[in-house]
Amino acid sequence: MFIQEVQEIEIKNMYGHYFIDRKHEKGSSEYINGILKAKTLNDFQLSFDEKIVENVIKIFDKCYDWTIFNSDNLILYYKKHHEIVNMDDKINERGYSFVRIVYKNRLHATLVEELEFDNDEFCLDKVMDGIRKLEKHLSYMLNQTKTRFSSTNSVILSPISSGYFVHEIIGHLLEDDLFYHKQSIINKSIQASKMLNVSDIVTENIDINDFDDEGNPCKDIVLIKNGEIINCMSKASGNRRRQNYKFPCTTRMRTTYVHPVIEKKVDQFISESDGDIYFDRIIFGHMNPLTGDYLVSGYGYKITDGLKTNFISDLTISGNIIEDLVKIQEIGNDLFKQGSECLKLSQVIRVNCLSPSMKLENINIMGEIYE
Repeated sequence: MFIQEVQEIEIKNMYGHYFIDRKHEKGSSEYINGILKAKTLNDFQLSFDEKIVENVIKIFDKCYDWTIFNSDNLILYYKKHHEIVNMDDKINERGYSFVRIVYKNRLHATLVEELEFDNDEFCLDKVMDGIRKLEKHLSYMLNQTKTRFSSTNSVILSPISSGYFVHEIIGHLLEDDLFYHKQSIINKSIQASKMLNVSDIVTENIDINDFDDEGNPCKDIVLIKNGEIINCMSKASGNRRRQNYKFPCTTRMRTTYVHPVIEKKVDQFISESDGDIYFDRIIFGHMNPLTGDYLVSGYGYKITDGLKTNFISDLTISGNIIEDLVKIQEIGNDLFKQGSECLKLSQVIRVNCLSPSMKLENINIMGEIYE
């Protein structure tokens, strides 16, 4: 029997208007004759902390008063999630909270910053720092004209982008339902750069440290070693997860850990480059498990004489994993953890990436460059 109780508070300021959603839900599910039976339990009292709501609104108001962004272009979103799972008298308590800052200008350039918080850490200064990062990007776009371009370049991925890149283009293929699918590209010979080592780990995630949503013990698992695929995620590693009690379990990532290699940080990658492309943040990604074709999109910069110069919106990398995984040229050691919400089979769950910066060569890119 899987029993889950969830409390969530979501607060969004969109175009100057607040939208507040409070949820307290409890339910159970079990398999009866192979069919998942779920039911909502109503034996609880609705409760939430109004001080959290008041504090978030106060901070969001200050951000709008301070920022140079037009409030019609700036969206602030806060989510606090807390859940208690009881699986056959084994209890896991999980929680996370984050703020997502989204800016869209009249030229349809989208900038995103997502900040994670411990339960009692939410504060104005950290949100302001996130807005300042977006303002730096905005300063590169002001009074400039954008033009469409496409080319083949070396690409430097920030620690945030490199984790997303590995998660999206190879991570899902290493979940056992895709790994063993007879039509999956993973059944063909795939060789990555020998410096690539990837694990799926329990720590650095949303407190999934004991058992998964089927009751299987959680443990770290090495997926790629020296460029070769050696394992896949499964119930044996405790990777069976679900969005909530209404859904069946599927094999999902927890924290995608890209192991550091050389003593190098992203600033050094940039300072040593000329004419390369710096991918600051990936916002969206997709990979076809039948062909290996992939696409990731976000924003970044052209690098000139070791400096970030021209801003690039709608920056897109596209290719095929069989061809591009061997193009990883360098992996740094500036590890950074970033969470995100991951969609698979109509279920959204929270995952993390823990990754350093990375450089790839001869990559197909396109985007809108500001000059």
